[in-house]
Amino acid sequence: DAWVYDNAKVLGNAKVFDNAEVFDNTLVCDNTKIYDNTKLSGNCWVFDNTEVFGKAKISGNAEVSGDAYISSSNDYLCIGPIGSRNDYTTFYKTKDKDIWVKCGCFDNSIEEFEKKVKEVHKDTVYEKDYLDAVKFAKAKMGRVI
Repeated sequence: DAWVYDNAKVLGNAKVFDNAEVFDNTLVCDNTKIYDNTKLSGNCWVFDNTEVFGKAKISGNAEVSGDAYISSSNDYLCIGPIGSRNDYTTFYKTKDKDIWVKCGCFDNSIEEFEKKVKEVHKDTVYEKDYLDAVKFAKAKMGRVI
């Protein structure tokens, strides 16, 4: 009963099944599994070993990869345009219940992202913006701040 339509693409070993819907300009590839009642839309890109299930909805310009494990819409957050690149930053939960960050070529834990932001953008408006986004992501995803 899965639906893939509009300009959406499912490539490689990716699987879309159950009542999942993938539409708009979404790209799903690699070993990704999209199932249950999930909806992926907009310009999102979901790849690597990601699992999206439950009633999760991923949309906009979100980029979710690695070992992402998204069972609800509270397991990811896409903020932007933001920062020095004036682009989108995506925070998402992994299978180990960590929070991972995809921001440009940065793709690592939220802790490493905080360190990198403090190093690269020290005492700038970008540091404040990125660290505010980190704080919000932790609060949204149930981490102690």
